[in-house]
Amino acid sequence: MSSIKCKIFIGLFVFTLAFACVHAIPLDAAVLQSSPPAQTQPDPARSRTFTGTIVRRGGQYLLRDSAGKAWKVDDPARVKSYEGKTVKVTGRLGPDATTIHIDSIETA
Repeated sequence: MSSIKCKIFIGLFVFTLAFACVHAIPLDAAVLQSSPPAQTQPDPARSRTFTGTIVRRGGQYLLRDSAGKAWKVDDPARVKSYEGKTVKVTGRLGPDATTIHIDSIETA
C-alpha cells in the first residue's frame, strides 16, 4: 500500500473508532453522570419525595421522572414489583446525588 493510501486508511479507521466510542455510551449512563452544580444539590441527609416510573436498564432499576431525569435505587428487590409503574418514593439522595436510598414506596 502506498504511504498516502495507508495514511488515509489509518485516518478513517481512527475516525470510525472514535465515532463508535462516542455513540456507544448509553443514554442512561449520560443522564446518571450529569448532576447539578454543587451549590444547588439538596442536602443528602434530608428526606425528599420523588415521583416517576420504575424502569430497568442494564440490570439496574431506576426511577425516571417525567422530565427524563433518572436515579438509581439502592434496594432493587424492593422496587422490582413496581417495574413499569408510576410510583411515589420517599427517600434520601446519596452523596453522589444519583442514588436514592428508599424509605418508602407506593404507587402514585
